[in-house]
Amino acid sequence: MDYTKFPIVEVSVALSSKKIKTTCITDFLQVRPSKERGVEDWPDSIKENSNLPEQMKPRNEWVWSIEYERCTNIDDALKSLIAIFSSKISIFAETFEEKSIEKSVQVLIHAESTGMPEVGLEIETIEFLNKIRTPIPFDIYTY
Repeated sequence: MDYTKFPIVEVSVALSSKKIKTTCITDFLQVRPSKERGVEDWPDSIKENSNLPEQMKPRNEWVWSIEYERCTNIDDALKSLIAIFSSKISIFAETFEEKSIEKSVQVLIHAESTGMPEVGLEIETIEFLNKIRTPIPFDIYTY
């Protein structure tokens, strides 16, 4: 990892479903994912394991993400995500709820312990997250 680019912040929209394929999610949103994985792409040892708890069973996963180097403010990174997905609020709030598609906005931070970005959210960001009815977990790695 190149420490000269710290702090690095990656923001993502993650969607998953057992029934709805990633191509359908792409069609709903009209946004290309950064990564996707279908149920059929999981290892056989996972697909065939009947002892797995429900939350660990294979599912279709669709992820859009963007990474920022030398990012000093989490909210600034989230603004690009909001710009892309703000016109899709009804799809998140209605279609994805109706079809039981799990969703989250995720923030991943890589930083030196003395050089963390500002981890605060502006009202507009909180309102957007509320409208799309999604949690926002933060993963923070310090070096």
